[in-house]
Amino acid sequence: SVCLLSDCSIYEQLILASGGLEPEVIRERELGYYAALTRSTSADIRIYRQELNRLITDYQLSSSDPFVVTPTMQDFANRDGAIIYGLEAQFSYRPGTRDRVVFGYANTRIRDTGQGDAEDSAPHVSGSLMLVRGLTDTLQASATYYYVGSMSFTDSHMLKPVRRLDLRLAQTFGMSGGDGSIALVAQNVLDDDLEYDPQLDPGNSFGRRIFLTVGLNYR
Repeated sequence: SVCLLSDCSIYEQLILASGGLEPEVIRERELGYYAALTRSTSADIRIYRQELNRLITDYQLSSSDPFVVTPTMQDFANRDGAIIYGLEAQFSYRPGTRDRVVFGYANTRIRDTGQGDAEDSAPHVSGSLMLVRGLTDTLQASATYYYVGSMSFTDSHMLKPVRRLDLRLAQTFGMSGGDGSIALVAQNVLDDDLEYDPQLDPGNSFGRRIFLTVGLNYR
Protein backbone atom coordinates (compact mmCIF):
# COMPACT_ATOMS: atom_id res chain seq x y z
CA SER A 1 0.00 0.00 0.00
CA VAL A 2 1.15 3.57 -0.70
CA CYS A 3 1.02 6.12 2.13
CA LEU A 4 1.05 9.91 1.85
CA LEU A 5 2.77 11.78 4.69
CA SER A 6 2.01 15.31 5.93
CA ASP A 7 5.09 16.68 4.15
CA CYS A 8 3.80 15.21 0.86
CA SER A 9 6.56 12.60 0.68
CA ILE A 10 5.47 9.10 -0.33
CA TYR A 11 6.80 5.83 0.98
CA GLU A 12 5.83 2.27 0.27
CA GLN A 13 4.55 0.10 3.09
CA LEU A 14 4.42 -3.68 2.87
CA ILE A 15 1.79 -5.53 4.92
CA LEU A 16 2.57 -9.17 5.59
CA ALA A 17 -0.40 -11.30 6.67
CA SER A 18 1.34 -14.41 7.94
CA GLY A 19 -1.82 -15.70 9.64
CA GLY A 20 -1.99 -17.88 12.72
CA LEU A 21 -3.86 -15.30 14.80
CA GLU A 22 -5.98 -16.42 17.75
CA PRO A 23 -9.21 -14.77 18.91
CA GLU A 24 -8.85 -11.95 21.40
CA VAL A 25 -10.12 -12.77 24.89
CA ILE A 26 -11.86 -10.38 27.31
CA ARG A 27 -12.83 -11.41 30.84
CA GLU A 28 -14.68 -9.00 33.08
CA ARG A 29 -15.82 -9.04 36.70
CA GLU A 30 -17.88 -6.27 38.22
CA LEU A 31 -19.81 -5.53 41.35
CA GLY A 32 -22.51 -2.88 41.35
CA TYR A 33 -24.69 -1.40 44.04
CA TYR A 34 -27.64 0.96 43.73
CA ALA A 35 -29.12 2.57 46.81
CA ALA A 36 -32.09 4.88 47.28
CA LEU A 37 -30.67 6.61 50.35
CA THR A 38 -33.69 8.87 50.86
CA ARG A 39 -36.71 9.85 48.79
CA SER A 40 -34.60 12.51 47.11
CA THR A 41 -31.09 10.99 47.15
CA SER A 42 -29.66 7.94 45.34
CA ALA A 43 -26.25 6.42 44.73
CA ASP A 44 -25.06 4.09 41.96
CA ILE A 45 -21.60 2.56 42.45
CA ARG A 46 -19.67 0.06 40.32
CA ILE A 47 -16.24 -1.53 40.70
CA TYR A 48 -14.81 -3.67 37.92
CA ARG A 49 -11.80 -5.55 36.61
CA GLN A 50 -11.23 -6.39 32.94
CA GLU A 51 -8.57 -8.70 31.52
CA LEU A 52 -7.75 -8.26 27.84
CA ASN A 53 -5.60 -11.06 26.46
CA ARG A 54 -4.20 -12.00 23.07
CA LEU A 55 -4.85 -8.53 21.66
CA ILE A 56 -3.94 -8.29 17.99
CA THR A 57 -1.39 -5.61 17.17
CA ASP A 58 0.94 -4.79 14.33
CA TYR A 59 4.73 -4.83 14.52
CA GLN A 60 7.55 -4.08 12.12
CA LEU A 61 9.79 -6.56 10.37
CA SER A 62 12.99 -5.62 8.61
CA SER A 63 13.00 -5.94 4.82
CA SER A 64 15.89 -6.50 2.43
CA ASP A 65 13.79 -5.65 -0.62
CA PRO A 66 15.81 -2.99 -2.54
CA PHE A 67 12.63 -1.57 -4.06
CA VAL A 68 11.21 -0.59 -0.69
CA VAL A 69 12.06 3.05 0.10
CA THR A 70 11.46 2.55 3.81
CA PRO A 71 13.02 -0.87 4.51
CA THR A 72 10.32 -2.10 6.87
CA MET A 73 7.18 -4.16 6.58
CA GLN A 74 4.43 -4.94 9.03
CA ASP A 75 2.84 -8.10 10.32
CA PHE A 76 0.19 -8.88 12.95
CA ALA A 77 0.36 -11.04 16.06
CA ASN A 78 -1.33 -11.66 19.43
CA ARG A 79 1.23 -9.62 21.32
CA ASP A 80 -0.67 -7.25 23.59
CA GLY A 81 -2.75 -7.46 26.73
CA ALA A 82 -3.91 -5.29 29.58
CA ILE A 83 -5.71 -5.36 32.90
CA ILE A 84 -8.16 -2.51 33.50
CA TYR A 85 -9.70 -1.91 36.88
CA GLY A 86 -11.51 0.97 38.44
CA LEU A 87 -14.49 2.50 40.15
CA GLU A 88 -17.47 4.43 38.79
CA ALA A 89 -19.99 6.26 40.94
CA GLN A 90 -22.97 8.55 40.45
CA PHE A 91 -24.87 10.42 43.13
CA SER A 92 -28.20 12.12 42.49
CA TYR A 93 -30.08 14.56 44.71
CA ARG A 94 -33.44 16.24 44.12
CA PRO A 95 -33.85 19.25 46.42
CA GLY A 96 -37.23 20.00 44.83
CA THR A 97 -39.64 18.66 42.26
CA ARG A 98 -38.07 20.80 39.52
CA ASP A 99 -34.43 20.67 40.60
CA ARG A 100 -31.69 18.07 40.45
CA VAL A 101 -28.01 17.72 41.29
CA VAL A 102 -25.97 14.88 39.75
CA PHE A 103 -22.33 14.14 40.54
CA GLY A 104 -20.33 11.55 38.61
CA TYR A 105 -16.85 10.19 39.33
CA ALA A 106 -14.59 7.61 37.72
CA ASN A 107 -11.18 6.27 38.69
CA THR A 108 -9.41 4.07 36.15
CA ARG A 109 -6.10 2.21 36.21
CA ILE A 110 -4.49 0.18 33.42
CA ARG A 111 -1.67 -2.34 33.75
CA ASP A 112 -0.05 -3.35 30.49
CA THR A 113 0.64 -7.09 30.25
CA GLY A 114 1.87 -7.13 26.66
CA GLN A 115 4.40 -5.22 24.62
CA GLY A 116 2.45 -1.98 24.38
CA ASP A 117 2.33 1.19 26.43
CA ALA A 118 -1.24 1.46 27.66
CA GLU A 119 -0.86 2.61 31.27
CA ASP A 120 -1.81 6.20 30.49
CA SER A 121 -4.17 5.55 27.58
CA ALA A 122 -7.17 6.45 29.76
CA PRO A 123 -7.51 9.29 32.29
CA HIS A 124 -6.92 8.13 35.85
CA VAL A 125 -9.57 10.50 37.22
CA SER A 126 -12.63 12.04 35.59
CA GLY A 127 -15.83 13.53 36.89
CA SER A 128 -18.81 15.75 36.23
CA LEU A 129 -21.27 17.89 38.16
CA MET A 130 -24.68 18.80 36.73
CA LEU A 131 -27.07 21.32 38.26
CA VAL A 132 -30.64 21.48 36.90
CA ARG A 133 -33.07 24.22 37.93
CA GLY A 134 -36.71 24.29 36.88
CA LEU A 135 -37.55 27.98 36.61
CA THR A 136 -41.17 27.26 35.70
CA ASP A 137 -43.11 24.18 34.68
CA THR A 138 -41.87 24.63 31.09
CA LEU A 139 -38.57 26.54 31.45
CA GLN A 140 -35.43 24.77 32.64
CA ALA A 141 -31.82 25.92 33.11
CA SER A 142 -28.84 23.63 33.62
CA ALA A 143 -25.08 23.86 34.05
CA THR A 144 -22.67 20.94 33.68
CA TYR A 145 -18.97 20.95 34.55
CA TYR A 146 -16.66 18.22 33.26
CA TYR A 147 -13.15 17.25 34.28
CA VAL A 148 -11.05 14.65 32.47
CA GLY A 149 -7.52 13.97 33.69
CA SER A 150 -4.43 13.86 31.54
CA MET A 151 -3.89 10.90 29.26
CA SER A 152 -1.96 9.84 26.17
CA PHE A 153 -2.80 7.84 23.11
CA THR A 154 -0.48 4.90 22.54
CA ASP A 155 1.21 6.72 19.64
CA SER A 156 1.23 10.22 21.13
CA HIS A 157 2.45 12.37 24.00
CA MET A 158 0.65 13.15 27.24
CA LEU A 159 -2.42 15.37 26.76
CA LYS A 160 -3.31 17.99 29.33
CA PRO A 161 -6.40 17.68 31.57
CA VAL A 162 -9.71 18.87 30.14
CA ARG A 163 -12.00 21.27 32.03
CA ARG A 164 -15.27 22.21 30.38
CA LEU A 165 -18.42 24.06 31.40
CA ASP A 166 -21.68 23.80 29.44
CA LEU A 167 -24.85 25.87 29.96
CA ARG A 168 -28.35 25.19 28.65
CA LEU A 169 -31.67 27.05 28.80
CA ALA A 170 -34.63 25.08 27.45
CA GLN A 171 -38.29 25.94 26.91
CA THR A 172 -40.84 23.22 26.27
CA PHE A 173 -44.21 23.89 24.64
CA GLY A 174 -47.32 22.07 23.55
CA MET A 175 -48.79 22.05 20.06
CA SER A 176 -51.47 20.31 18.11
CA GLY A 177 -50.57 16.65 17.74
CA GLY A 178 -47.51 16.69 19.98
CA ASP A 179 -45.04 18.85 21.82
CA GLY A 180 -41.66 20.46 21.31
CA SER A 181 -38.73 22.26 22.83
CA ILE A 182 -36.28 25.01 21.97
CA ALA A 183 -32.96 25.33 23.76
CA LEU A 184 -30.07 27.77 23.83
CA VAL A 185 -26.83 25.87 24.45
CA ALA A 186 -23.37 27.23 25.26
CA GLN A 187 -20.53 24.70 25.27
CA ASN A 188 -17.02 25.17 26.67
CA VAL A 189 -18.03 28.48 28.24
CA LEU A 190 -14.64 28.83 29.92
CA ASP A 191 -13.08 28.69 26.43
CA ASP A 192 -10.39 26.29 27.59
CA ASP A 193 -8.21 25.30 24.65
CA LEU A 194 -9.43 21.74 24.07
CA GLU A 195 -7.26 20.10 21.43
CA TYR A 196 -7.69 16.51 20.35
CA ASP A 197 -3.96 16.17 19.81
CA PRO A 198 -1.85 19.19 18.81
CA GLN A 199 0.85 16.95 17.32
CA LEU A 200 -1.16 14.33 15.44
CA ASP A 201 -4.03 16.61 14.46
CA PRO A 202 -3.17 20.28 15.13
CA GLY A 203 -6.32 21.67 13.51
CA ASN A 204 -8.78 19.62 15.55
CA SER A 205 -9.74 21.83 18.49
CA PHE A 206 -12.91 22.47 20.48
CA GLY A 207 -13.56 26.11 21.35
CA ARG A 208 -16.51 27.96 22.81
CA ARG A 209 -19.69 27.52 20.80
CA ILE A 210 -23.26 28.78 21.17
CA PHE A 211 -26.20 27.40 19.23
CA LEU A 212 -29.97 26.80 19.24
CA THR A 213 -31.67 23.42 19.08
CA VAL A 214 -35.31 22.76 18.21
CA GLY A 215 -37.11 19.48 18.80
CA LEU A 216 -40.61 18.50 17.69
CA ASN A 217 -42.44 15.36 18.79
CA TYR A 218 -45.58 14.23 16.97
CA ARG A 219 -47.94 11.59 18.28
